[in-house]
Amino acid sequence: MKTKALISNTLKNIYENKFYFVTVSSTIQFFIILFGKIILSFLFWVILQASGQVNITKDNFFHLFTNIYSVSAIIFFIIILAFLIFLEFAFLTFMAYSRIYNTNIQKKEIIKNTFEKIKMLFGVQIIFFIFYFIIMIPVANIGLSSVFTENIYIPDFITGELTKTTTGTIGYIIGTIILLYINLRLIFVLPLTIIENHKLSENIKISWKITKKHQFRLIWTWIVLILLFSIVIGFFVVLLYGILLLIRETGEHLLTSSIFLTIVEILLFFMAAISKIVIIVSLVVVLGKKKILEEKGKKLSKKEKKISKILLVIILISIINLFIFNYNFLKNKPIIGKNIEVVAHRGYVHGGVENSLESLEAAAKLKPNYVELDIITTKDNKFVVSHDYDLKRLAGIKKKIKDLNSDEIIGKTIKQNGFVSKIVSFEEFVKKAKELNINLFVELKPHKEGESSDYID
Repeated sequence: MKTKALISNTLKNIYENKFYFVTVSSTIQFFIILFGKIILSFLFWVILQASGQVNITKDNFFHLFTNIYSVSAIIFFIIILAFLIFLEFAFLTFMAYSRIYNTNIQKKEIIKNTFEKIKMLFGVQIIFFIFYFIIMIPVANIGLSSVFTENIYIPDFITGELTKTTTGTIGYIIGTIILLYINLRLIFVLPLTIIENHKLSENIKISWKITKKHQFRLIWTWIVLILLFSIVIGFFVVLLYGILLLIRETGEHLLTSSIFLTIVEILLFFMAAISKIVIIVSLVVVLGKKKILEEKGKKLSKKEKKISKILLVIILISIINLFIFNYNFLKNKPIIGKNIEVVAHRGYVHGGVENSLESLEAAAKLKPNYVELDIITTKDNKFVVSHDYDLKRLAGIKKKIKDLNSDEIIGKTIKQNGFVSKIVSFEEFVKKAKELNINLFVELKPHKEGESSDYID
């Protein structure tokens, strides 16, 4: 199918079923988010209790796998997450399928089908699911993402570290492109798994075969349609904001602000739902044109076509509750930004090497509330200013700070982003900060072993 025909066909199906698609998909996502997050939050608490942890950090992550109870809780968490993801896409996919091909599939059939698919994951298929689950996590929010995976991403502090070197930046870009490519090639796996009775591994092969050619037709379809809907929704947001500004000229209006916030949240929620509808409808259209889908369900009756009116009532009740929440939030909460303080992380890295005197001076010119720095002890128990435990990344020396005396480290040349500086002692950094009249936010980075527990001089 050519790009123009795919765009036209997808838009036609969405327009003809716009009321049904928006109400059903919004209701589905609302309830899955509501109950799913309650269940997953409870299971996450169980994992923490079973492992004896109060939270999860990079330092205690592997401790979660040290006892049978926490491991069992993690496995159960993954199974429930898999079920919720399948359930979300099962409803959305069958919703699109039933309207495009004018058939009806009962909700109990969808739930039953989802349970059957979860059973399928046990055994060898779990390997393929874990692989697919990792791949389907959207890269930069691109891809067919669940409400439970769309906020999963590589933390900024990790990507920030990766992109601080040329090799890391190139590797990160190449890795992102590869993941995007694989994500696109496997885009049909979920719809096929939900609608057809093939194994997940077989659906991976089918999706790879379908997307062997003309991948850009799908991409252009999504870009054009999502951009179109974004422009429409963006227009209404700007229009509403303009109206709000005119109303607020006479003073603060809690009621109008609450209404505006509620409408914007609704529009953004609908935009997220519409984006998924565009992707899923286009996938179902392509599968139908390729004669891959089997006919399911029965012909849709007039009574069943009116079901979305019940969903409309549910949505209206939800909107009223959202408005009440926003009204109370704006009424009882202080103005956002009132007590925010700015911390310059490792100084200002666009003005000097991180944790250097130059980055401190550059940060001071911007007048933040604090400048953050990292300090590490040397072999002779002196503090030097450094984020890394070794000197490889900035100084090009393959040695650990804990194995060197302070006089072997202080004064070493460090380079980053075209800047050149030298490693300094903590005392020298504090002295410069006092001269600049800037507060410091000190992060102590203790070694994991072989270090005194007494840091007080």
